[in-house]
Amino acid sequence: MKSSLLIFLSLVLFIQCAQSTPSIKTPPGLQDKKTVSVIKSTQAELTIDGMMCAIGCAASIEKRLNSREGILTAKVDFETKKGKLTYDGSLLTKTEIIDLITAVGLAYSVTDFKMITSE
Repeated sequence: MKSSLLIFLSLVLFIQCAQSTPSIKTPPGLQDKKTVSVIKSTQAELTIDGMMCAIGCAASIEKRLNSREGILTAKVDFETKKGKLTYDGSLLTKTEIIDLITAVGLAYSVTDFKMITSE
């Protein structure tokens, strides 16, 4: 009786393993990610006035820029009062980037916006 039960369970387990096909599951955090295709990569250098510190002002502006779709990289340096960014020129305009910075705080203004390269 024991050997029959053991054979039966082994057979059921073997059939179950043979029927299941392995599948690749995407982690939940990656399922909703969108792939951004860059059509027109543009680099710019900005002069940002009104920053009082590196931790609050420069970091807040940099965080806001980097969170925006279409901005690939953004770095804001408090010491030089400069911001450097690479963005998709087909998704964002110069005016939209300036508006994004001034929306962080009323004290901030962009006094110079130079396009470095366009591809």
